[in-house]
Amino acid sequence: MATGQLFSRTTQALFYNYKQLPVQRMPNFDFLCGR
Repeated sequence: MATGQLFSRTTQALFYNYKQLPVQRMPNFDFLCGR
């Protein structure tokens, strides 16, 4: 990871109080933005 870079392709996240709809929107948004 480069200096100052917070996230990489291997970054993992842990979700508390899991709700499927908001969590699903994040990957969809990333996909649409081309991340």
